[in-house]
Amino acid sequence: MSRALQLGKSYYQSNFNVNLKLPIAWCAPECIHDLLFTIHSDIWAYGITLWEIFTYGFTPWAGLTGRQILEMIDTPRFGRLDQPDACPDPIYDAVMRACWAHEPKARPTFAQLLGKLFFRGFVEFNLIFLFL
Repeated sequence: MSRALQLGKSYYQSNFNVNLKLPIAWCAPECIHDLLFTIHSDIWAYGITLWEIFTYGFTPWAGLTGRQILEMIDTPRFGRLDQPDACPDPIYDAVMRACWAHEPKARPTFAQLLGKLFFRGFVEFNLIFLFL
């Protein structure tokens, strides 16, 4: 992969390579289709990582091939991972599902996600400053 700057936008793009290995279970649809990696695809992967945390380390889309995962998450199905038992409804609905919006620009920013987590009381004020 290479980092490219175009018109002030930062993104990662890779030329197709038959030996290219992608972590499909964490990839947004545009990563798989176009090999285009942006902050929006990072948000998608963050949602998958949250799902892993709330399942205590289960593998997302376990038992499915890369092609099956793409068929599941892409049009026309728009399938998403089920809500983990340990995940509160507000986190799943307002955070994870938002991270998995099909349109990249419809996904929240990390600042917006932090705001949602803080507003709902899932992030302590002092914890925010610990990571800034």
